[in-house]
Amino acid sequence: MKQVMARNCGDAELCGNAPTDDNFLRVDNSDLLIVKGPRFRFPDCDVYVVYGDEPALRDNTPKELKIIIRSRFKVRESLNLKWYADPDFLISPSREGKMIIDCWSARELTFEVSRERVQKENRLVLEITVDGKHNVMTAPAFFMNGNITGIDL
Repeated sequence: MKQVMARNCGDAELCGNAPTDDNFLRVDNSDLLIVKGPRFRFPDCDVYVVYGDEPALRDNTPKELKIIIRSRFKVRESLNLKWYADPDFLISPSREGKMIIDCWSARELTFEVSRERVQKENRLVLEITVDGKHNVMTAPAFFMNGNITGIDL
C-alpha cells in the first residue's frame, strides 16, 4: 500500500492503526448526484424521477415532477420524450417532445402533472428514445392518492 501511495500521491502518509481501506479513500465528488427519488440505469444514461416533498397527487392540483437525465453518450444526442398515461392526466408543458443532450452532461426537466379525479394508484411512464438507436428507456412515475390524509400520533 505504501508503494502505491508513494507512486500516486507523492508524500501522503498512512495514519492510525485502522485497516488500509479506511485510511486511504479517495472520493470524486464531481460525479455525485444525490436526489430524492428512484434512479433508472440504462447503457447510455441514468434517469432520475424526483417527486419533491411526497409522491402524492390531489384532485385538480398540479404536482411538480422533475426528471433528470444524466448522459453517458460519447457524442451529442437528440432524445425523443413521450409520456404514456391515462387520457385524463394533464401533463404540461407537453406529453411529447424532443431535446438535445451533450455528451457526459445532465439535464433537468420539470413537468406539472394533474388529474381531475385522482385514483388510488396513479401511474404514468416516460419513454425516452434516441434518434438512430434501437434502445427504448422507460422511467415510471407512481403517485399515491393525496386526498386521503392521516394524523400523526
